Parts: sequence; structure tokens; C-alpha cells
Amino acid sequence: MSQKQFPLFLQLTAMNTWYKVINDHSFTEVKTLGSYFSITEYSDDILPMRNHIMDLMEGQGVDIVSEERFNAYLEKLEKEKTLREF
Repeated sequence: MSQKQFPLFLQLTAMNTWYKVINDHSFTEVKTLGSYFSITEYSDDILPMRNHIMDLMEGQGVDIVSEERFNAYLEKLEKEKTLREF
């Protein structure tokens, strides 16, 4: 795996889920469902989460986006949708 610069900003191509990969051990997930959205922070405490972070960093099923695009999307969600945990 090549050396990555953090944070990485990614959009899952198959769903409306965005990621901010903070480092090779943690990431933030922004997910929408209907009129709600959630922001969840994860770390690699368990093997499946470590594997998920590795997959994200390798670009499997995600598009790299700019920090500006990520932040604009988050601002849009905050104006149009309700923050909720799910």
C-alpha cells in the first residue's frame, strides 16, 4: 500500500455515504436515509473495522472527493436534513 496523505475524503459510489478517513486507524462516516443523516466516528478496535479502513484507503467502491466538496455536502445536509443516529 502506498503512503497516503490524511485526511482522505471519499464518497461511496453505490450509496449516499461519505467518509473522512482521518488516519489509517479511524474515520468518520456521513450517511443519509430519507430526511435524516448521521455522523459516526469509527476506529479500528476490531478486525472487520481495520479491514474496512484498509478497503476505503485502497479506493474499493469509493470516489475520492475534495475537502471542499465534502464540507459543502455536510453543510447542505445540516440545512436540509435532521441529524439523527441510526
